[in-house]
Amino acid sequence: MKELTCIICPTGCKLTIEENQRDITVSGGTCKRGDSYAVQEMTNPLRSLQSTVKSTVPGYRRVAVKTSDVIPLKDIFIYMDEINKIVLTEKKRCGEIIYYGLNSSDVNLIVTERMN
Repeated sequence: MKELTCIICPTGCKLTIEENQRDITVSGGTCKRGDSYAVQEMTNPLRSLQSTVKSTVPGYRRVAVKTSDVIPLKDIFIYMDEINKIVLTEKKRCGEIIYYGLNSSDVNLIVTERMN
């Protein structure tokens, strides 16, 4: 048995997850979205990744970025190794993709900072 707090909505239900050889049972949630979240967390947890990249643009030593989609939690350090090699050489708009296909995936890297 495992317990976790659902983060899908502001309610923050306390979920109890019981896993046997055939299935996963979730209790304590007030909606089916919590059940789906708990099963996802038990089988293949995913996370959004926010970080910074180096920059040679005057006034911006580092620039805030995020992944365009969630990535497997187990692969976060692999993605970070790739992100740490990126150097921004010109100003970008907030929301602009600066790197396509992180870790040979469909996940891109997006600027989340205004560079006026």
